[in-house]
Amino acid sequence: MKRWQHTASVAILLLAIIRLVSLDNTRLSYDEKLSVLEANGSPEHVDPMQKSSFVQQNLTTPSPENVLRANIGRDSGNGMAYISVLHIWTRVFGNSNFAVRSLSWLCTLLGAWAVCRLFDVLFSYSANGKWAAFAYLANPLAFQYAAEARGYAMATALMIVSTTVLLKAILKEETRVGDWILYAATATLAVLSHYFAGFILLAHGFICIFYLRNTRAWTGVIASGVAVIVCLSVWMLCGGWEGWKLMSLRNESYIALSKNDQDNVYYKAASLASIAGGWAQGILVLTGNFLQAWGLQIRVILIAVLVPVTASFLFLRDKIDRHKKIMLLVLMVTYPVVSTFLSIKSGHIISFSILYFNFTVPYFAVFLVAACASLCRQRLLFYSVVVVQCLIMMISDVAVIQGYAHSAEPDYPQVAGMFLKENDREHFEVVYHSWEDAKLANLYFADQAMQQRVEPSDWKSIEVYDVKTREKIRSFAE
Repeated sequence: MKRWQHTASVAILLLAIIRLVSLDNTRLSYDEKLSVLEANGSPEHVDPMQKSSFVQQNLTTPSPENVLRANIGRDSGNGMAYISVLHIWTRVFGNSNFAVRSLSWLCTLLGAWAVCRLFDVLFSYSANGKWAAFAYLANPLAFQYAAEARGYAMATALMIVSTTVLLKAILKEETRVGDWILYAATATLAVLSHYFAGFILLAHGFICIFYLRNTRAWTGVIASGVAVIVCLSVWMLCGGWEGWKLMSLRNESYIALSKNDQDNVYYKAASLASIAGGWAQGILVLTGNFLQAWGLQIRVILIAVLVPVTASFLFLRDKIDRHKKIMLLVLMVTYPVVSTFLSIKSGHIISFSILYFNFTVPYFAVFLVAACASLCRQRLLFYSVVVVQCLIMMISDVAVIQGYAHSAEPDYPQVAGMFLKENDREHFEVVYHSWEDAKLANLYFADQAMQQRVEPSDWKSIEVYDVKTREKIRSFAE
Protein backbone atom coordinates (compact mmCIF):
# COMPACT_ATOMS: atom_id res chain seq x y z
CA MET A 1 0.00 0.00 0.00
CA LYS A 2 2.71 2.49 0.98
CA ARG A 3 4.64 1.67 -2.18
CA TRP A 4 1.67 2.70 -4.34
CA GLN A 5 1.16 5.84 -2.26
CA HIS A 6 4.80 6.81 -2.79
CA THR A 7 4.45 6.06 -6.51
CA ALA A 8 1.46 8.38 -6.74
CA SER A 9 3.30 11.10 -4.80
CA VAL A 10 6.32 10.88 -7.09
CA ALA A 11 4.07 10.97 -10.17
CA ILE A 12 2.33 14.11 -8.89
CA LEU A 13 5.67 15.77 -8.13
CA LEU A 14 7.09 14.99 -11.58
CA LEU A 15 3.97 16.24 -13.34
CA ALA A 16 4.02 19.46 -11.31
CA ILE A 17 7.69 20.06 -12.19
CA ILE A 18 7.06 19.39 -15.89
CA ARG A 19 4.27 21.93 -15.93
CA LEU A 20 6.35 24.45 -13.97
CA VAL A 21 9.34 24.38 -16.31
CA SER A 22 7.03 24.71 -19.34
CA LEU A 23 5.14 27.78 -18.09
CA ASP A 24 7.05 30.03 -20.48
CA ASN A 25 6.79 27.64 -23.40
CA THR A 26 4.13 29.57 -25.34
CA ARG A 27 3.24 33.22 -25.92
CA LEU A 28 0.45 34.86 -23.99
CA SER A 29 -2.96 34.20 -25.49
CA TYR A 30 -5.41 37.01 -26.14
CA ASP A 31 -7.34 36.24 -22.93
CA GLU A 32 -4.13 36.12 -20.90
CA LYS A 33 -3.22 39.58 -22.18
CA LEU A 34 -6.56 40.80 -20.87
CA SER A 35 -5.78 39.40 -17.42
CA VAL A 36 -2.33 41.01 -17.27
CA LEU A 37 -3.60 44.38 -18.45
CA GLU A 38 -6.52 44.27 -16.02
CA ALA A 39 -4.20 43.39 -13.14
CA ASN A 40 -2.13 46.45 -14.03
CA GLY A 41 -5.15 48.74 -14.17
CA SER A 42 -5.06 49.28 -17.92
CA PRO A 43 -8.50 50.28 -19.27
CA GLU A 44 -9.96 48.95 -22.49
CA HIS A 45 -9.93 52.34 -24.25
CA VAL A 46 -7.48 55.20 -23.98
CA ASP A 47 -8.18 58.86 -24.62
CA PRO A 48 -5.30 60.12 -26.86
CA MET A 49 -5.58 63.54 -25.23
CA GLN A 50 -4.72 62.06 -21.81
CA LYS A 51 -1.50 60.25 -22.69
CA SER A 52 0.65 61.56 -19.83
CA SER A 53 -1.89 60.95 -17.07
CA PHE A 54 -2.60 57.51 -18.54
CA VAL A 55 1.06 56.51 -18.31
CA GLN A 56 1.44 57.87 -14.80
CA GLN A 57 -1.76 56.44 -13.32
CA ASN A 58 -2.34 53.23 -15.25
CA LEU A 59 1.09 51.89 -16.11
CA THR A 60 3.47 53.27 -13.51
CA THR A 61 1.35 53.10 -10.33
CA PRO A 62 -1.83 51.05 -10.97
CA SER A 63 -4.38 51.53 -8.20
CA PRO A 64 -7.08 49.10 -6.96
CA GLU A 65 -9.71 51.43 -8.43
CA ASN A 66 -8.05 51.24 -11.87
CA VAL A 67 -7.88 47.45 -11.57
CA LEU A 68 -11.61 47.36 -10.82
CA ARG A 69 -12.48 49.62 -13.75
CA ALA A 70 -10.24 47.65 -16.11
CA ASN A 71 -11.83 44.34 -15.09
CA ILE A 72 -15.34 45.68 -15.56
CA GLY A 73 -14.51 47.22 -18.93
CA ARG A 74 -12.62 44.26 -20.35
CA ASP A 75 -14.25 41.20 -18.74
CA SER A 76 -17.59 42.59 -17.53
CA GLY A 77 -16.45 42.17 -13.95
CA ASN A 78 -16.02 38.42 -14.33
CA GLY A 79 -12.99 37.11 -12.41
CA MET A 80 -12.58 40.11 -10.11
CA ALA A 81 -11.16 38.02 -7.24
CA TYR A 82 -8.53 36.45 -9.48
CA ILE A 83 -7.59 39.80 -11.04
CA SER A 84 -7.20 41.34 -7.57
CA VAL A 85 -4.87 38.53 -6.49
CA LEU A 86 -2.97 38.77 -9.79
CA HIS A 87 -2.61 42.53 -9.22
CA ILE A 88 -0.81 41.85 -5.91
CA TRP A 89 1.12 38.96 -7.49
CA THR A 90 2.49 41.10 -10.34
CA ARG A 91 3.51 43.84 -7.91
CA VAL A 92 5.73 41.29 -6.17
CA PHE A 93 6.92 39.03 -8.99
CA GLY A 94 6.52 41.16 -12.12
CA ASN A 95 4.69 40.69 -15.42
CA SER A 96 6.79 38.14 -17.27
CA ASN A 97 5.01 35.15 -18.78
CA PHE A 98 6.43 32.86 -16.11
CA ALA A 99 5.41 35.19 -13.28
CA VAL A 100 1.80 35.75 -14.31
CA ARG A 101 1.23 32.06 -15.07
CA SER A 102 2.83 30.72 -11.90
CA LEU A 103 -0.19 31.83 -9.87
CA SER A 104 -2.41 29.44 -11.84
CA TRP A 105 0.18 26.71 -11.37
CA LEU A 106 -0.03 27.09 -7.60
CA CYS A 107 -3.82 27.15 -7.74
CA THR A 108 -3.82 23.90 -9.72
CA LEU A 109 -1.65 22.26 -7.05
CA LEU A 110 -4.13 23.47 -4.44
CA GLY A 111 -6.89 21.92 -6.53
CA ALA A 112 -5.01 18.60 -6.68
CA TRP A 113 -4.65 18.58 -2.89
CA ALA A 114 -8.37 19.32 -2.55
CA VAL A 115 -9.21 16.46 -4.95
CA CYS A 116 -7.20 14.09 -2.72
CA ARG A 117 -9.07 15.34 0.36
CA LEU A 118 -12.42 15.03 -1.44
CA PHE A 119 -11.67 11.42 -2.34
CA ASP A 120 -10.72 10.70 1.27
CA VAL A 121 -13.98 12.26 2.54
CA LEU A 122 -16.04 10.16 0.13
CA PHE A 123 -14.24 6.81 0.06
CA SER A 124 -11.41 6.87 2.65
CA TYR A 125 -8.80 5.26 0.37
CA SER A 126 -5.80 7.53 0.87
CA ALA A 127 -3.61 5.84 -1.75
CA ASN A 128 -6.33 6.06 -4.36
CA GLY A 129 -6.94 9.67 -3.36
CA LYS A 130 -3.43 10.53 -4.51
CA TRP A 131 -4.09 8.77 -7.78
CA ALA A 132 -7.26 10.84 -8.17
CA ALA A 133 -5.15 13.97 -7.63
CA PHE A 134 -2.74 12.75 -10.29
CA ALA A 135 -5.62 12.01 -12.68
CA TYR A 136 -6.80 15.59 -12.17
CA LEU A 137 -3.34 17.07 -12.78
CA ALA A 138 -2.77 14.87 -15.81
CA ASN A 139 -6.05 15.84 -17.45
CA PRO A 140 -4.99 18.03 -20.40
CA LEU A 141 -7.61 20.66 -19.61
CA ALA A 142 -6.39 21.13 -16.02
CA PHE A 143 -2.83 20.83 -17.34
CA GLN A 144 -3.50 23.64 -19.82
CA TYR A 145 -5.08 25.97 -17.26
CA ALA A 146 -2.18 25.39 -14.87
CA ALA A 147 -0.20 27.56 -17.29
CA GLU A 148 -2.84 30.13 -18.23
CA ALA A 149 -3.00 33.57 -16.67
CA ARG A 150 -6.75 33.31 -16.27
CA GLY A 151 -9.05 32.71 -13.32
CA TYR A 152 -10.11 29.15 -14.19
CA ALA A 153 -7.51 27.33 -12.08
CA MET A 154 -8.19 29.53 -9.05
CA ALA A 155 -11.97 29.21 -9.39
CA THR A 156 -11.73 25.43 -9.76
CA ALA A 157 -9.45 25.01 -6.74
CA LEU A 158 -11.70 27.11 -4.49
CA MET A 159 -14.75 25.27 -5.81
CA ILE A 160 -13.27 21.88 -4.86
CA VAL A 161 -12.31 23.11 -1.39
CA SER A 162 -15.85 24.36 -0.73
CA THR A 163 -17.31 21.07 -1.98
CA THR A 164 -14.99 19.08 0.29
CA VAL A 165 -16.00 21.10 3.34
CA LEU A 166 -19.71 20.63 2.57
CA LEU A 167 -19.50 16.87 1.94
CA LYS A 168 -17.45 16.42 5.08
CA ALA A 169 -20.26 18.03 7.08
CA ILE A 170 -22.87 15.80 5.39
CA LEU A 171 -21.08 12.45 5.47
CA LYS A 172 -19.00 12.70 8.65
CA GLU A 173 -21.30 15.09 10.52
CA GLU A 174 -18.38 17.29 11.55
CA THR A 175 -19.75 20.81 11.93
CA ARG A 176 -17.23 23.33 13.22
CA VAL A 177 -17.73 27.06 12.89
CA GLY A 178 -14.35 27.42 11.18
CA ASP A 179 -15.42 24.98 8.46
CA TRP A 180 -18.48 27.06 7.58
CA ILE A 181 -16.43 30.24 7.50
CA LEU A 182 -14.04 28.47 5.13
CA TYR A 183 -16.97 27.29 3.01
CA ALA A 184 -18.46 30.77 2.73
CA ALA A 185 -15.08 32.32 1.87
CA THR A 186 -14.06 29.73 -0.75
CA ALA A 187 -17.53 29.59 -2.36
CA THR A 188 -17.67 33.39 -2.64
CA LEU A 189 -14.14 33.71 -4.02
CA ALA A 190 -14.78 30.85 -6.47
CA VAL A 191 -17.76 32.70 -7.95
CA LEU A 192 -15.81 35.96 -8.06
CA SER A 193 -12.92 34.15 -9.80
CA HIS A 194 -15.28 33.00 -12.54
CA TYR A 195 -19.06 33.28 -12.60
CA PHE A 196 -19.48 29.76 -14.00
CA ALA A 197 -18.07 28.36 -10.76
CA GLY A 198 -21.36 29.51 -9.23
CA PHE A 199 -23.12 26.65 -11.01
CA ILE A 200 -21.66 24.30 -8.42
CA LEU A 201 -23.64 26.12 -5.71
CA LEU A 202 -26.76 24.74 -7.38
CA ALA A 203 -25.34 21.24 -6.97
CA HIS A 204 -24.51 22.00 -3.33
CA GLY A 205 -28.10 23.06 -2.71
CA PHE A 206 -29.46 19.91 -4.36
CA ILE A 207 -27.19 17.67 -2.29
CA CYS A 208 -28.13 19.42 0.96
CA ILE A 209 -31.86 19.11 0.28
CA PHE A 210 -31.70 15.37 -0.33
CA TYR A 211 -28.87 14.19 1.93
CA LEU A 212 -28.28 16.63 4.79
CA ARG A 213 -30.10 15.44 7.91
CA ASN A 214 -28.04 17.06 10.67
CA THR A 215 -29.89 20.05 12.19
CA ARG A 216 -26.69 21.69 13.38
CA ALA A 217 -25.16 21.30 9.92
CA TRP A 218 -28.24 22.94 8.38
CA THR A 219 -27.61 25.95 10.62
CA GLY A 220 -24.08 26.18 9.21
CA VAL A 221 -25.30 25.77 5.63
CA ILE A 222 -27.91 28.51 5.98
CA ALA A 223 -25.52 30.90 7.76
CA SER A 224 -22.74 30.39 5.22
CA GLY A 225 -25.23 30.65 2.35
CA VAL A 226 -26.45 33.99 3.66
CA ALA A 227 -22.82 35.15 3.97
CA VAL A 228 -22.16 34.19 0.34
CA ILE A 229 -25.27 36.07 -0.83
CA VAL A 230 -24.31 39.17 1.18
CA CYS A 231 -20.76 39.20 -0.20
CA LEU A 232 -21.94 38.77 -3.78
CA SER A 233 -24.55 41.50 -3.27
CA VAL A 234 -21.86 43.89 -2.08
CA TRP A 235 -19.85 43.11 -5.19
CA MET A 236 -22.86 43.76 -7.41
CA LEU A 237 -23.30 47.18 -5.80
CA CYS A 238 -19.58 48.00 -6.17
CA GLY A 239 -19.38 47.25 -9.88
CA GLY A 240 -20.78 43.81 -10.58
CA TRP A 241 -24.10 45.15 -11.81
CA GLU A 242 -22.37 47.51 -14.22
CA GLY A 243 -20.35 44.59 -15.54
CA TRP A 244 -23.49 42.49 -15.80
CA LYS A 245 -25.09 45.09 -18.06
CA LEU A 246 -21.98 45.10 -20.25
CA MET A 247 -22.17 41.31 -20.39
CA SER A 248 -25.77 41.55 -21.60
CA LEU A 249 -24.73 43.92 -24.39
CA ARG A 250 -21.93 41.59 -25.43
CA ASN A 251 -24.33 38.67 -25.38
CA GLU A 252 -26.51 40.49 -27.91
CA SER A 253 -23.49 40.97 -30.15
CA TYR A 254 -22.69 37.25 -29.86
CA ILE A 255 -26.22 36.41 -30.98
CA ALA A 256 -25.80 38.65 -34.04
CA LEU A 257 -22.42 37.13 -34.84
CA SER A 258 -23.78 33.59 -34.52
CA LYS A 259 -26.39 34.43 -37.16
CA ASN A 260 -24.07 36.28 -39.53
CA ASP A 261 -20.97 34.07 -39.26
CA GLN A 262 -22.23 30.51 -39.05
CA ASP A 263 -18.80 29.02 -39.79
CA ASN A 264 -17.23 30.55 -36.67
CA VAL A 265 -16.83 27.81 -34.05
CA TYR A 266 -16.72 30.21 -31.11
CA TYR A 267 -19.90 32.13 -32.02
CA LYS A 268 -21.73 29.06 -33.27
CA ALA A 269 -25.51 29.18 -33.04
CA ALA A 270 -27.22 26.80 -30.62
CA SER A 271 -28.80 23.81 -32.36
CA LEU A 272 -29.34 20.14 -31.66
CA ALA A 273 -26.23 19.24 -33.64
CA SER A 274 -23.97 21.87 -32.00
CA ILE A 275 -25.14 20.98 -28.47
CA ALA A 276 -24.74 17.25 -29.12
CA GLY A 277 -21.27 17.95 -30.49
CA GLY A 278 -20.48 19.95 -27.35
CA TRP A 279 -21.45 17.03 -25.14
CA ALA A 280 -19.31 14.65 -27.21
CA GLN A 281 -16.31 16.97 -27.03
CA GLY A 282 -16.92 17.42 -23.30
CA ILE A 283 -16.82 13.66 -22.68
CA LEU A 284 -13.55 13.43 -24.59
CA VAL A 285 -12.06 16.22 -22.47
CA LEU A 286 -13.30 14.72 -19.20
CA THR A 287 -11.59 11.44 -20.01
CA GLY A 288 -8.37 13.31 -20.64
CA ASN A 289 -8.43 12.99 -24.38
CA PHE A 290 -6.77 15.70 -26.49
CA LEU A 291 -5.64 13.21 -29.13
CA GLN A 292 -7.35 15.29 -31.80
CA ALA A 293 -4.34 17.57 -31.50
CA TRP A 294 -2.31 14.82 -33.17
CA GLY A 295 -4.65 14.70 -36.16
CA LEU A 296 -6.74 11.71 -35.03
CA GLN A 297 -10.45 11.79 -35.85
CA ILE A 298 -13.13 11.45 -33.20
CA ARG A 299 -14.37 8.07 -34.47
CA VAL A 300 -10.86 6.70 -33.95
CA ILE A 301 -10.21 8.09 -30.48
CA LEU A 302 -13.68 7.13 -29.19
CA ILE A 303 -12.16 3.71 -28.46
CA ALA A 304 -10.08 5.35 -25.74
CA VAL A 305 -13.28 6.68 -24.14
CA LEU A 306 -14.89 3.24 -23.82
CA VAL A 307 -12.87 2.15 -20.77
CA PRO A 308 -13.60 5.13 -18.49
CA VAL A 309 -17.22 5.45 -19.64
CA THR A 310 -17.89 1.71 -19.16
CA ALA A 311 -16.20 1.74 -15.75
CA SER A 312 -18.31 4.72 -14.71
CA PHE A 313 -21.54 3.05 -15.85
CA LEU A 314 -20.80 -0.20 -14.02
CA PHE A 315 -19.75 1.78 -10.94
CA LEU A 316 -23.14 3.50 -10.85
CA ARG A 317 -24.96 0.17 -11.07
CA ASP A 318 -23.25 -1.08 -7.92
CA LYS A 319 -25.52 -0.37 -4.93
CA ILE A 320 -22.65 0.10 -2.46
CA ASP A 321 -22.27 3.77 -1.42
CA ARG A 322 -24.88 4.72 -4.00
CA HIS A 323 -25.68 8.03 -2.29
CA LYS A 324 -22.02 9.07 -2.60
CA LYS A 325 -22.02 8.18 -6.26
CA ILE A 326 -25.15 10.22 -6.85
CA MET A 327 -23.51 13.20 -5.12
CA LEU A 328 -20.52 12.94 -7.44
CA LEU A 329 -22.78 12.50 -10.45
CA VAL A 330 -24.71 15.66 -9.54
CA LEU A 331 -21.44 17.59 -9.18
CA MET A 332 -20.26 16.30 -12.57
CA VAL A 333 -23.38 17.02 -14.63
CA THR A 334 -24.33 20.42 -13.13
CA TYR A 335 -22.14 22.50 -15.46
CA PRO A 336 -23.02 20.76 -18.77
CA VAL A 337 -26.74 20.66 -17.90
CA VAL A 338 -26.93 24.34 -16.87
CA SER A 339 -24.78 25.45 -19.81
CA THR A 340 -27.03 23.49 -22.19
CA PHE A 341 -30.00 25.43 -20.84
CA LEU A 342 -28.10 28.73 -21.19
CA SER A 343 -27.11 27.88 -24.78
CA ILE A 344 -30.71 27.19 -25.76
CA LYS A 345 -31.87 30.37 -24.00
CA SER A 346 -29.17 32.63 -25.48
CA GLY A 347 -29.12 31.17 -28.98
CA HIS A 348 -25.33 30.56 -29.07
CA ILE A 349 -23.01 27.99 -27.49
CA ILE A 350 -20.28 30.21 -26.03
CA SER A 351 -21.27 29.14 -22.52
CA PHE A 352 -20.96 25.51 -23.65
CA SER A 353 -17.31 25.72 -24.65
CA ILE A 354 -15.33 22.59 -23.79
CA LEU A 355 -12.84 24.80 -21.95
CA TYR A 356 -15.41 25.36 -19.20
CA PHE A 357 -15.54 21.61 -18.58
CA ASN A 358 -12.55 22.35 -16.39
CA PHE A 359 -15.11 22.87 -13.61
CA THR A 360 -16.21 19.24 -14.04
CA VAL A 361 -12.78 17.60 -14.44
CA PRO A 362 -11.88 17.24 -10.70
CA TYR A 363 -15.14 15.47 -9.88
CA PHE A 364 -14.76 13.10 -12.81
CA ALA A 365 -11.20 12.31 -11.69
CA VAL A 366 -12.52 11.26 -8.28
CA PHE A 367 -15.37 9.31 -9.89
CA LEU A 368 -13.13 7.49 -12.37
CA VAL A 369 -10.51 6.38 -9.84
CA ALA A 370 -13.22 5.26 -7.41
CA ALA A 371 -14.90 3.30 -10.22
CA CYS A 372 -11.68 1.52 -11.19
CA ALA A 373 -10.89 0.73 -7.54
CA SER A 374 -14.36 -0.69 -7.01
CA LEU A 375 -14.56 -2.78 -10.17
CA CYS A 376 -11.09 -4.31 -10.23
CA ARG A 377 -10.77 -7.10 -7.72
CA GLN A 378 -7.02 -7.41 -8.17
CA ARG A 379 -5.08 -4.30 -7.15
CA LEU A 380 -2.56 -4.74 -9.96
CA LEU A 381 -5.37 -4.71 -12.52
CA PHE A 382 -6.78 -1.52 -11.00
CA TYR A 383 -3.49 0.30 -11.27
CA SER A 384 -2.96 -1.01 -14.80
CA VAL A 385 -6.28 0.50 -15.90
CA VAL A 386 -5.47 3.81 -14.23
CA VAL A 387 -1.97 3.89 -15.72
CA VAL A 388 -3.29 3.25 -19.25
CA GLN A 389 -5.80 6.07 -18.84
CA CYS A 390 -3.12 8.38 -17.44
CA LEU A 391 -0.85 7.55 -20.40
CA ILE A 392 -3.56 8.79 -22.75
CA MET A 393 -3.69 11.99 -20.71
CA MET A 394 0.09 12.39 -20.76
CA ILE A 395 0.20 11.98 -24.55
CA SER A 396 -2.45 14.70 -24.73
CA ASP A 397 -0.40 16.84 -22.32
CA VAL A 398 2.51 16.81 -24.75
CA ALA A 399 0.28 18.61 -27.25
CA VAL A 400 -0.56 21.17 -24.56
CA ILE A 401 3.13 21.77 -23.79
CA GLN A 402 3.88 22.21 -27.47
CA GLY A 403 1.34 25.01 -27.67
CA TYR A 404 -1.79 23.27 -28.93
CA ALA A 405 -4.58 25.89 -29.23
CA HIS A 406 -2.02 28.71 -28.90
CA SER A 407 -1.10 31.13 -31.65
CA ALA A 408 2.25 30.69 -33.35
CA GLU A 409 2.82 34.46 -33.47
CA PRO A 410 5.86 35.76 -31.60
CA ASP A 411 5.55 37.12 -28.08
CA TYR A 412 6.24 40.79 -28.77
CA PRO A 413 7.19 41.93 -25.26
CA GLN A 414 9.70 39.09 -24.97
CA VAL A 415 11.04 39.68 -28.48
CA ALA A 416 11.51 43.36 -27.70
CA GLY A 417 13.36 42.53 -24.49
CA MET A 418 15.64 40.09 -26.29
CA PHE A 419 16.33 42.69 -28.98
CA LEU A 420 17.30 45.24 -26.36
CA LYS A 421 19.54 42.80 -24.53
CA GLU A 422 21.32 41.62 -27.66
CA ASN A 423 21.89 45.10 -29.11
CA ASP A 424 22.52 46.94 -25.83
CA ARG A 425 20.86 50.07 -27.17
CA GLU A 426 19.34 52.79 -25.03
CA HIS A 427 16.60 53.66 -27.51
CA PHE A 428 15.04 51.39 -30.09
CA GLU A 429 11.82 50.86 -31.98
CA VAL A 430 9.60 47.82 -32.22
CA VAL A 431 6.55 47.45 -34.44
CA TYR A 432 3.57 45.86 -32.65
CA HIS A 433 0.49 44.29 -34.11
CA SER A 434 -1.75 46.04 -31.61
CA TRP A 435 -1.85 48.63 -28.87
CA GLU A 436 -2.40 45.79 -26.37
CA ASP A 437 0.98 44.27 -27.30
CA ALA A 438 2.61 47.68 -26.88
CA LYS A 439 1.25 48.03 -23.36
CA LEU A 440 2.39 44.52 -22.48
CA ALA A 441 5.87 45.40 -23.72
CA ASN A 442 5.78 48.46 -21.51
CA LEU A 443 5.06 46.27 -18.50
CA TYR A 444 7.83 43.89 -19.50
CA PHE A 445 10.35 46.74 -19.74
CA ALA A 446 9.36 47.92 -16.27
CA ASP A 447 10.18 44.46 -14.92
CA GLN A 448 13.58 44.60 -16.58
CA ALA A 449 14.34 48.04 -15.06
CA MET A 450 14.26 49.66 -18.50
CA GLN A 451 13.38 53.32 -18.92
CA GLN A 452 11.28 53.20 -22.07
CA ARG A 453 7.54 53.83 -22.04
CA VAL A 454 5.04 53.36 -24.85
CA GLU A 455 2.13 55.72 -25.48
CA PRO A 456 -0.54 56.06 -28.20
CA SER A 457 -0.65 59.13 -30.44
CA ASP A 458 -3.79 57.81 -32.15
CA TRP A 459 -5.42 54.44 -32.74
CA LYS A 460 -3.07 53.42 -35.56
CA SER A 461 0.38 54.42 -34.39
CA ILE A 462 2.75 53.88 -31.51
CA GLU A 463 5.20 56.31 -29.93
CA VAL A 464 8.18 55.44 -27.74
CA TYR A 465 9.09 57.95 -25.04
CA ASP A 466 11.90 58.33 -22.58
CA VAL A 467 10.17 58.21 -19.19
CA LYS A 468 12.72 60.51 -17.51
CA THR A 469 12.83 63.37 -20.00
CA ARG A 470 9.38 62.83 -21.55
CA GLU A 471 11.02 63.40 -24.92
CA LYS A 472 9.69 61.56 -27.91
CA ILE A 473 12.16 59.03 -29.24
CA ARG A 474 10.33 57.85 -32.32
CA SER A 475 6.82 57.63 -33.72
CA PHE A 476 5.88 55.00 -36.25
CA ALA A 477 2.73 53.41 -37.65
CA GLU A 478 1.72 49.81 -37.16
